[in-house]
Amino acid sequence: MITLPILAGFSEVQAVFDSFAETEYGNKNTSDFPTDIKNIRIIYAGYRYETYEGWAHVVYRNLDNGKLYIVEGSHCSCNGLEGQWSPTETTPEAIRLMFEGGWPSSAEGAERDALKQVIEELDSPGAAQAQIHDLETDVAILEGKVKELQSEEARALRERRRVLLAKKASLEAQIKLLSQS
Repeated sequence: MITLPILAGFSEVQAVFDSFAETEYGNKNTSDFPTDIKNIRIIYAGYRYETYEGWAHVVYRNLDNGKLYIVEGSHCSCNGLEGQWSPTETTPEAIRLMFEGGWPSSAEGAERDALKQVIEELDSPGAAQAQIHDLETDVAILEGKVKELQSEEARALRERRRVLLAKKASLEAQIKLLSQS
């Protein structure tokens, strides 16, 4: 089984999004992105740069609807990939046909072999099972965060209660002193 995502030319998944979002001056423009990139599971992201030109290819599954998408971008020496995050819905069969035709140009050697294996498994029961596993993992992570937030909130409320009780005790002591005078 191949470990996903397959990254070729990108150091990490976040670098994929950053490359499509960064402007010439390092600012981020994510207006083209989905509102929650955590719901995107990248399968393949490749980037190739030669003679001042670059090409990027991304295949991902949207975890909200389970559909596959492709994003492609290119640039000359003047610009980067910014503003080119424009997903196209696709199918495993379409990806398979494109791959047989030489797509994506950013995949070579071992990366291409790994991508071929992943493409062959995209619509298999194993792929659906892997997607279920990814969703279960995400749910478990979210449940852990909910518990963590609840316990942090409880700690904050206990601390607030302690402060209020201390203030109350201080005011009661002042009242006692005033009544004795």
